[in-house]
Amino acid sequence: MSAPTSRTRRSGQGRPWALVTVVAGFVVAAGCVIAVGIVSLGLNPLLQ
Repeated sequence: MSAPTSRTRRSGQGRPWALVTVVAGFVVAAGCVIAVGIVSLGLNPLLQ
C-alpha cells in the first residue's frame, strides 16, 4: 500500500513541473517569435 501511494505522489509532483516547463517553453518561444516579428516590421520601411 505504501509503495503505490509514494509512486502516485512522485508522479503527481512530477507532472505539474513538466507541464510548467512545457508551458514556459511555449511562452518563451511565442515571445521570441512575436519580438522578432515586431523588430522585422519596425526595420522594414516597406511594410510600414
